[in-house]
Amino acid sequence: MFGVFCCANFCFAWFFIKETKLKTLEEMDILFGAVDAQRRAENIENAITVERKELQLHDHVDQAIPAEGEKV
Repeated sequence: MFGVFCCANFCFAWFFIKETKLKTLEEMDILFGAVDAQRRAENIENAITVERKELQLHDHVDQAIPAEGEKV
């Protein structure tokens, strides 16, 4: 009986469960329909833009603060 269920489960997994090997979480959301590809791309672009702005702000702050031992 156990063997029958194992074989049936193997067949189900082989034919109905999608391949997920080497996929990112973002690709998994698209694959399983949690979000469409266009919306995911927009979210990623927005996150990259915010990260760049934060890095630029951080660079400006670092330039404005003198290093230790540096005379102003």
